[in-house]
Amino acid sequence: MAFYNTLLPIMLLFVLGVVPSTARMTLYRDANFEGPSVTFTGDVKNIGLGRFKFNDEASSMIITAGRWQIFEDEGFSGYSSIKGPGYYPTPEAMGIGDDKLSSARRLS
Repeated sequence: MAFYNTLLPIMLLFVLGVVPSTARMTLYRDANFEGPSVTFTGDVKNIGLGRFKFNDEASSMIITAGRWQIFEDEGFSGYSSIKGPGYYPTPEAMGIGDDKLSSARRLS
């Protein structure tokens, strides 16, 4: 049920054709958009620093706007995957290993 409570507002925006103009990516600790989450609108060199504390913990994500390059290592290094708007319910869908995400760069 939490899955639908989290996604319903976002799904409604897409149905209405309203897409945020600012790049936006939300990471979830667990697969299928469960558990704690954190949202980014800009580059994050180390997801483990500051208030985020999400280094090597993301297992699903939603990108509501923009294109993002996600990296396995901090400082925008290591294996990476480029993703655009969409729902990525598993690490496989994200294109990066489970609990491997360490940094992210907004491309557009």
